[in-house]
Amino acid sequence: MSFQVQSSLNHDSAAVKRTICDEDFVTHMAERFDGSVHSFSSAGNANNPKIHTTLLVPTSNFPETVQKFLPNPLSVTMKIQFTGNEADVELNPAKVPADVKMQLTLTDSDSGCDAVVEGVVNCTIPFVGNKVAAGVESALPAVLKKALEAVDAAAN
Repeated sequence: MSFQVQSSLNHDSAAVKRTICDEDFVTHMAERFDGSVHSFSSAGNANNPKIHTTLLVPTSNFPETVQKFLPNPLSVTMKIQFTGNEADVELNPAKVPADVKMQLTLTDSDSGCDAVVEGVVNCTIPFVGNKVAAGVESALPAVLKKALEAVDAAAN
């Protein structure tokens, strides 16, 4: 299943990348969705930052059709790796045969930058994988839109 989210941000791509890869911001976002950061590491440089984090997320944030297939809380490994103004983003939940792969593209403009997130949800739970993927996919655009708004508000 695939999805796309677009947003115009008031900060340039460098500020957006710094914010996305900042441990305090990742912690803030996890807490905003009633979760927590279990581990966080970063590498790379200002132009090509990378983070690897494990989040604990309550399943109450997911659609009911998905909740019954997930442990609560759900441990999710998140990897973000920038190359210039593009980032590969992976979300891998523990003990669930599913993942989310996204591409974030930042394009600088006169007033900040435009952010486009495109991704796909994969779920291989026998018989119900497509239904679970569709449920997760239906929730992701709203979550990503809120995340991009938070990035914009926190960027400096």
